[in-house]
Amino acid sequence: MDLIGSVAGTAGHVTSLNGGNLHVFDQFMLGSSDIRGFASQGLGPRAYKNDDPLGGTTYFTASAEVTFPLPGVPQDSGFRGGFFMDAGSLWGNDVKVKNSDAQGSAFALRASAGASLIWASPFGPLRVDYAIPFMKEDFDEQQRLKFGISSSF
Repeated sequence: MDLIGSVAGTAGHVTSLNGGNLHVFDQFMLGSSDIRGFASQGLGPRAYKNDDPLGGTTYFTASAEVTFPLPGVPQDSGFRGGFFMDAGSLWGNDVKVKNSDAQGSAFALRASAGASLIWASPFGPLRVDYAIPFMKEDFDEQQRLKFGISSSF
C-alpha cells in the first residue's frame, strides 16, 4: 500500500505604491481551489449592504493531504482516495464602498477538512472533493462539494 502525502502553502500582500487606494480587481480573492469547502470568492471582506466580495490585501493558505489506493479496487484502474485539511485567511481591504461598510476586514482563520475521490482518467485527472468548514465566519459562503479536472503537459 502506497501513501502519498503533500503539504503546500501560499501567501501574498498587495499595497499601492503611489499612496492611493486599491480597486476591487487589484486585491486578492480566494476560492474553492484555495481553501476547499468555501465557494469561489466565498471568504474574506464583503460589503455589508449587498454582501458582494471585496477581496483583501493580505492572504495565506496552507494545505495537507494524503492519498492512498482504494481498498478492493485494482490499482491499475487509476482510482485513489484522499483526506485533506485546508486553512487560511484573507483580510485587509483598501476599497471604499459607496453607502456601505466592509465586514470581515480583520484577520480570521478559516479551516476545513474533507475527503477526495481521484481518478486518473484517459482525459486527465478527475477529482471530487467533499469538505466541511469547521472554522468560518457567519458571512462566508460554503461549497462543500467540488468537481475538478486537470491536464498534464
